[in-house]
Amino acid sequence: MPEISAPKKFIQVGCGGFGGYWVSSVMPRLIDELKLAQAVAVADINPQTFPNAMAKYHLPPEKCYTDARRAFAGNRADFAIVVVPPAVHETMVNLALEHDLHILSEKP
Repeated sequence: MPEISAPKKFIQVGCGGFGGYWVSSVMPRLIDELKLAQAVAVADINPQTFPNAMAKYHLPPEKCYTDARRAFAGNRADFAIVVVPPAVHETMVNLALEHDLHILSEKP
């Protein structure tokens, strides 16, 4: 059987609305069952989204940011998941690119 590499680390920007769906339904299987991904931080302007992200992504409170810039600056990751409204989508994608991250994104 081929050797599985270490889980890819990610930062998710946007944890409410469609982002909440990613937190609750899309990523847990990749994290818990398949061991292919590991969350290192999340960012959302609404901190009420953090308890769900902390539970599903096994994150401590200090890895939840209301400022995406701080999330990217303070954490090393392999890719970013960007699930934000169209008005800020380009800004968040560009921010992830500035940190040389691959991007997995909901379309605007």
